[in-house]
Amino acid sequence: MGRKDHIGPRRLPCGLVFAVLMVAASCGGDNNSNSDSNNSNDLPQVRAGTRLGWTQSASSLQQLSSMTFQLYVSGTAAALGGTKCSDTPGASGGYDCSGTLPSMSPGVHDLELTTLVQGVESARSPSLRVNFVSSSTTAATPPSGDALNASAVDGPACTPSRRVCFAPTGLVARDLVDPTSLTPAPDGRLFFVESGTKIRVVANQVLLHEPALTAPPSTRIVGMAVDGDFNESHIVYVASTDQTRTKTVTLSITRYREVANTLGEAATIVTGLPFAPDALAPLAVDASGLLYVAMPSVNADDESGTVLRLTRDGQVPRDNAKASPIVAFGYNRPTALAIDSADGQIWVSGHSARWTHGISTFSVKSDQGAAWPRMPHTLGTWVQGERFQAATIGLTRRQGETARLLVTAGRQLYDGSIGEGGRLTSLSEVVFKRDLAIEASASAPGGLLYLIVRDAGGTASIVQMQLQQ
Repeated sequence: MGRKDHIGPRRLPCGLVFAVLMVAASCGGDNNSNSDSNNSNDLPQVRAGTRLGWTQSASSLQQLSSMTFQLYVSGTAAALGGTKCSDTPGASGGYDCSGTLPSMSPGVHDLELTTLVQGVESARSPSLRVNFVSSSTTAATPPSGDALNASAVDGPACTPSRRVCFAPTGLVARDLVDPTSLTPAPDGRLFFVESGTKIRVVANQVLLHEPALTAPPSTRIVGMAVDGDFNESHIVYVASTDQTRTKTVTLSITRYREVANTLGEAATIVTGLPFAPDALAPLAVDASGLLYVAMPSVNADDESGTVLRLTRDGQVPRDNAKASPIVAFGYNRPTALAIDSADGQIWVSGHSARWTHGISTFSVKSDQGAAWPRMPHTLGTWVQGERFQAATIGLTRRQGETARLLVTAGRQLYDGSIGEGGRLTSLSEVVFKRDLAIEASASAPGGLLYLIVRDAGGTASIVQMQLQQ
């Protein structure tokens, strides 16, 4: 199949190996190149689409199939496409895997790789230094260095105890009109909805020119989620509303397949659900691939909405209680939905006559009927009140750590710790060096954080930040 170039440190425990051809070389052996060189002429030259190979440790093929992989380019999460692994382990005992490199800025980059199993991310591999020599891209012109420095975030933002800090790493999109539904994908890309009419994509900190999806006239996009196995399936779920001839608003959920930053192969799995014209339908996917939908009540004066659980084909899962799609009652105006893939805990935010405004959590058990989400008792009024009316929530879990909840409410960002039993044990405001109007946030693998920030003139931007070790 051609000559193998073994680039990187010696005897990597799960190292990166650059292959000129579509070859994944095994760990170990002699290193005949200087991977630490700063001279680009001494480094392997790569382009978008070049295959990157590595040897992956796994106890079985079944465990290997449950893994997804995250690429980091000079410390920033990036897309690794077309990942493939062998069906049998090699001589070293590991499985040969490979994936295609994304486009990146020309010059020297350090590549690192992590493994994710049910949302838990491994430590990063030893880095591989490469020289990116050309790139064909449909991306918009990235913000200039001055624009990055002039972004709304100046320096790290921390909780008062400084236990948690985030450092700004770039302004990835600006001059946006009503961005919502920040949805990070496992491969490092960021999807979001703009103006309720189109889905945009950020890849390698650059906003792409062409939308991934543009809704037809009279259609409004009200929710979006990526499949937990997105790196393999490339499935994206989109909830949208339309008006009937009688002016009644109905909800549909469509399953798309992403190809080259475009959503296609549409399959409508839910259609014709009565819906409120001013509401959202947040979506989330659990570790088993089941889709959750936070549904509002059609009448804003009703006490509660519902949370539905469906298969990827829109059917009622077999273990749903009473063969009903409803697994919980909740806010009649939900604003966000998130799932801790490690323990199956579901978090929902919103407001209603019965629940005022707040953040709630519940778990689904097949032997129980629909129940109200329970409030975390340890925080009392901290998770209720007017400031949480439009809350957005995101979950992040790193290896060896408990899950953490990120909450955006009242134009502020909060960081919370989730303890035993899925209870929120703390919630602290993240303090920025200047006053910001933060409208939404989303956490991504590798400690990345995305914020929608609106300036005094009403212009919205998306800022990327990195959790500090």
